[in-house]
Amino acid sequence: MWFRTLACAVSLLVGISGASPSAAGMKRIAVVPFESTAEFRGTPLSRGLTDMIITELVKLGGVQVIERAQLERLMDEHRLRADGLLDPATAVAAGRVLGVDYLLGGRITEFGVKENRTLLGGVAEAVAGARYKQSTARVVLDLRLVDASTGRILLARSVQAEDRSASVGLAGGRLRDLVLIGNFETTEWAESRIGRATRKAVSEVVQSLAPYFPPVGRVSAVYERDGTRYAILDLGAFAGLAPGRELRIYRETVVRDSEGREVWREARDVGRVRVEDVRNDSTRAVIVTEDPAVQEGDLFTWERQPQPAEERK
Repeated sequence: MWFRTLACAVSLLVGISGASPSAAGMKRIAVVPFESTAEFRGTPLSRGLTDMIITELVKLGGVQVIERAQLERLMDEHRLRADGLLDPATAVAAGRVLGVDYLLGGRITEFGVKENRTLLGGVAEAVAGARYKQSTARVVLDLRLVDASTGRILLARSVQAEDRSASVGLAGGRLRDLVLIGNFETTEWAESRIGRATRKAVSEVVQSLAPYFPPVGRVSAVYERDGTRYAILDLGAFAGLAPGRELRIYRETVVRDSEGREVWREARDVGRVRVEDVRNDSTRAVIVTEDPAVQEGDLFTWERQPQPAEERK
C-alpha cells in the first residue's frame, strides 16, 4: 500500500520536483529523521539530532541539503514513512518524489549517561538534577546512506561517541527534561557531557560522509596575463582552499530526453589549476594543464584532506 501511494506521488511530482541536479554539479540529499531509543521516542531528540546533522552537512559543502520542514511536508503530503524511505526496494521512488539523489538516516541506539562505569537503562537512575564528577555520556548512532538513483546502500556503519570531561552532569529525569525542551543550542546543553558527546557523534557522521560529497565549484572567468592563463573560481577560504592546492577541472555534458528531462550526465577532465591567491569566497588559480582549453562554466573539485580525530571532538 505504501509503495502504491509512493508510485502515484511519483507520477504526479516527477515533472515538478524530479531529481534534477543542482547548481555547479552538486547532488541533493535528504536527512530522514533518526529513530529514537524507546526512552526518548516522542521527544524532540530525533528532530534536534537531524537539525544538527543538516547544519554540519551544509558546512561541509559538496552537497545540497533539503530543509527538514520541506522534507516533513512532502512526507506528510504523500504519506511516506521514514523507514520506507531508507528501504532499498522503495528508495528510488522516494528519491524521485523528494527530488534528491541520496537519503541519509538511521537509529539512535544509545543516548545517555553512564555512572561509575555502570549503564542503567541508557540514562542514570538518580535524583533529578544531580551532579556527578565521575560519569560518561555516550551516544551511538546506526547510520545508513542510500543512493536514491539505484537503491544501493552506500554506507552502513555505527558511530560511537563519549565525553568524560568535567561538566554539568545531566542525569535521570533532568536529562529527559532537557531533551523535552527541544532547544539544542542552549548553553546548558552545549556544556553538558551529553551535549558534547552528541556533537562528537554528529561530527563523526558527517566526516564519514565527506568522501561521497567532494566539494564542487565553478570557473567564473578565464583570462591571460604576461603569457600565463588564470582561472577565477567561485569558492575560496570559506570552502577550505589555500595557496598551493591543486584542483581538477572538468566539464559536464547533460543528455536529455525528448521531453527535456535529464537522463544522463557525463564528466570529462579538462585540466588542472594551482591556487595562487585566495579570498573568502573566490580564488585565482594558475592553469597548469588544459586539454581542451579551460573555459568559464567548467567545474572544479579536489580531494578532502582527512581531519585529525582530535580536531573533530
